[in-house]
Amino acid sequence: MIELHTRIIFERPASCPVTARLSEGEHLLELQADATDRISQCYRQQGMRGDPARISRRFSNGARFFAIEQDGVLIAWTWALIGVPRYMDEFAWMIQLDQNQAWGRDAFVLPSRRGKRLLLALVDAAAILEGRAMQFFSDVDPANRVSMQAHLAMGMTPFTRIRALSIGQRLIVRQRPDPALPPLQGMRPDQRLLWMKPDDLQWHRMRIA
Repeated sequence: MIELHTRIIFERPASCPVTARLSEGEHLLELQADATDRISQCYRQQGMRGDPARISRRFSNGARFFAIEQDGVLIAWTWALIGVPRYMDEFAWMIQLDQNQAWGRDAFVLPSRRGKRLLLALVDAAAILEGRAMQFFSDVDPANRVSMQAHLAMGMTPFTRIRALSIGQRLIVRQRPDPALPPLQGMRPDQRLLWMKPDDLQWHRMRIA
């Protein structure tokens, strides 16, 4: 199998002012690992896989789950990596983040609630919850126009495009990392041609979430 992966990396500086506020009746939740079943159910209600094992791995890897709730229903959510690495498995890059940096993943807003700037409110509310300004990153498939527009509406700026070609399960042909990215670790990130040995493949699979 041969797959081409393209991602736009977005960035929102820590100096960006907090402008969005939750509406009356909406409040921010951070769900923990003991809420895996609830999170899985929310995914499945929206036609997504919601694999409990994968959700559990995300928590084990340090990801945090923030959501906006109204009348007992989660109306928007995102995963956030705050001060822990973001593993981009398509590139085999482990992107290191400090305590003032966050990386958002898989943000979602109920279709009936879109257009109300809930993602912006979610990011700002999470920053307030942490009690400090944070530089915020996210990566988006450019084919996902809805997500691209949502990131721009949040005041995020695209600053680099990255590509990789995966051939089978063990060979990745990737561009060299943009120096603008936070520091990279993982499997020989400066090598354009990566052939994963058996130990590499095991390490890689343990971090896919």
